[in-house]
Amino acid sequence: MAHIWKIPVIITLVAIFSLKTVVFAASEKTVEDVIDIHLGDQEVIAVKQGETISKIDLQLKERLLWKGSDGYVGTVITNERLLAVSKSSSGWIELPFRLSETYEETPPNVILSDRLMLLATDKRIIGFDSDSNRWATVDLPLHEELVETAIDTHVGVGVTTKRAYGLAKGVSTFVEERFKKNEQILSVETSAYNATIRTSRRLLIFKSAGAYWREIDVD
Repeated sequence: MAHIWKIPVIITLVAIFSLKTVVFAASEKTVEDVIDIHLGDQEVIAVKQGETISKIDLQLKERLLWKGSDGYVGTVITNERLLAVSKSSSGWIELPFRLSETYEETPPNVILSDRLMLLATDKRIIGFDSDSNRWATVDLPLHEELVETAIDTHVGVGVTTKRAYGLAKGVSTFVEERFKKNEQILSVETSAYNATIRTSRRLLIFKSAGAYWREIDVD
């Protein structure tokens, strides 16, 4: 079973929003880090396996706010967009922030595994998959709050007050599972290939193989 760390993070998108909980599950590391990210003169540079170099220019008023890499994934957050690079990508892959998502001080929730990246804003849950080299996004419905995000080698999950979204390696789409009326979230855990949500009524297991939710009723 993976270990869980709960880290309080303040999301700032134009203004500072409510405190959220980020869950990062670190199972035994399966691949070595192959991407190093460096900041040049108004450019971001990724060095892959010490040889291949990918560069991207920053815009005139664009500022680097966060960068990180783990395994096959490297990510950069600026005040205007998200940038991702992988072991197999030909260069940087970008995803612009919406105007309402632009933040000035504190970066939003971002977590990395060997092959996936997961990011939560007040508007969306965003993932990057290093196998397909694609972004996956899902809008947070009105009147729903983010409860937790979790990630491990092959799976990532975002949980709101009314539903869960699973992301599997190799599948650049979130898979949704709705909670039942009055169903309470008790815990969120991840292992390398599964994400498990225990509620007051069920076990919900998101499987990386096939990218689907399995439901088990509990007493």
